[in-house]
Amino acid sequence: MVETNIQLRDKRILEIGCGHALPLIYCLQRGAHSTFQDYNHEVIKTLTIPNVIVNSNAAIQTLHQPRFISGDWKHVNQLLKDEKFDIILASDTLYSIQSFRKQIDLINDHLDSGGICLMAAKSFYFGVGGSMFEFKQLVASEKRHHLEVVKSINDGTSNMREIIGIRLKEN
Repeated sequence: MVETNIQLRDKRILEIGCGHALPLIYCLQRGAHSTFQDYNHEVIKTLTIPNVIVNSNAAIQTLHQPRFISGDWKHVNQLLKDEKFDIILASDTLYSIQSFRKQIDLINDHLDSGGICLMAAKSFYFGVGGSMFEFKQLVASEKRHHLEVVKSINDGTSNMREIIGIRLKEN
């Protein structure tokens, strides 16, 4: 978003698995309607909310009151009902193959037409079984999405990483 200069003011943005929530805090600072989600309520309460308070001013928080939700992605999908987002963000959420289906369902159900899901992840998660390669294969097998590699990071000092963009195909 920084490199591509995506306009964020008044965009509806959901970050799944937010943790410290730095990407969505950046969006909130630029006037986005921000929904922060993490599996653990304790993470939201003790990490995410304090980080949002410290890193965004009261005027921004008042203009677009941030929302915080917790729970499993299947539960979050039901909680959001028919709500749609212009942008869905995720980082390091592909460490478990068992969670792939829930993430894809959440994207399918809550990404607005014309919206984009930006997902950053390691190419491989050693010891836990998830990988960007397997996730991209599953997304491609549905034939419902346009998937592009936005950026590859292979600096030789750490695990390879990718950022992918997922858009819904128009019917």
